[in-house]
Amino acid sequence: YTGPGATATAVVITPKLLSGFPGQTTTFAAQALGPTGQPMPGTPIAFTSSNDAVVTIDAATGAATLRGRGTAKVYALLLTGPADSAVVTVTLPASQLQLANGGGQTGPVGSTLAVPVVARVLASDGVGVSGVTVNFAASDGGTITPASAVSTADGSVSTQWKVGPTAGAQTLTMTSA
Repeated sequence: YTGPGATATAVVITPKLLSGFPGQTTTFAAQALGPTGQPMPGTPIAFTSSNDAVVTIDAATGAATLRGRGTAKVYALLLTGPADSAVVTVTLPASQLQLANGGGQTGPVGSTLAVPVVARVLASDGVGVSGVTVNFAASDGGTITPASAVSTADGSVSTQWKVGPTAGAQTLTMTSA
């Protein structure tokens, strides 16, 4: 290659790290650098993705669309060989809150049930979602400890349920924001 930027020795892509959900868009930028680190405007730079199922990118503009769960690299390439990369992580948002364990228990009034109540926060593909706050509430004078919990890496949250002072069916409600 003998055109503009032929003496460029490096390229720097930004941003270096990107996380998001399918459907989100962004534009990557890149700057070619000369032998002494000086910017070299006008140098042709091409963009590529290591996995189009995770992120697609316009080779000329750097416009990217996040596609599906996973991790991929976006590369900025000079025609003379130097390259730089950015890491793109695509996750799915929480879409379900399911009871995993501890439902259907019985116990004496005013007692703490033997098995903790466990729920899972899940994405649409059934994979657990971490970092989601789940709130618990008991009916009929029951108490929950803790009343709020944040989902772990596998999407799990748990609480202890102390049933209220009145005999009969009682209800535990779980909600997430």
